[in-house]
Amino acid sequence: MKIVAGMATFTGREEQCKIAVKSLEDAGVEVNVYHNDKEEVDYTDNAKFYFLQQYKEPVIYLSVDDDLYYTKEYVHQMVQAVERYKCIVSIHGRTLLGKGRNYYRGHTPYSCLKSVDTTLYIDVCGTGVTAFNTAYFNPTELYKSEYKKMSDIVFSLEAAKSDKKLLHLKHKRGVVRYLHPPKRLTIHETEHRNCEVQSQLADEIYDIKRNS
Repeated sequence: MKIVAGMATFTGREEQCKIAVKSLEDAGVEVNVYHNDKEEVDYTDNAKFYFLQQYKEPVIYLSVDDDLYYTKEYVHQMVQAVERYKCIVSIHGRTLLGKGRNYYRGHTPYSCLKSVDTTLYIDVCGTGVTAFNTAYFNPTELYKSEYKKMSDIVFSLEAAKSDKKLLHLKHKRGVVRYLHPPKRLTIHETEHRNCEVQSQLADEIYDIKRNS
């Protein structure tokens, strides 16, 4: 099955984007990049899902970020996991601990940049390090979401609504590496202090998953 990746980028992150793309191509992945500042519409980070619409046959789709270096080991692990577990897999995300909590500080996080020794189901996945078979889940309209700069929540909410499982894989530190774009150009830097909408959407995910 073809292995493809969808990436979003914008001006100021070109150096990191080139490294990220090459790392994936070296691992045999077909990479698609949506440059928000060069297209008619700025879909922000949701543009990493823009390319789902162009594949008519099922593919293994890696949603990736422009500020990560992806090792061949990472790609191999993700593809094997998609085929083995038959669900959406990731190495970053959160388990939601309840409602009314701060999205960034009120739940249990799992980082792709640190070793995690347990494979477990989660509520929100990190879409910079997520993979799925489009025969299982194929949200082709997700890039149009009204919620910008919060693709993890947007993707995970759609998965919850579709009753699709999110599995966080155990992994070793170094399987992906951070490329350190200018801090002022990171979504975390610009958005984490004001995460009211993300917290509300996390509550919606919590309700769906706990009542299903």
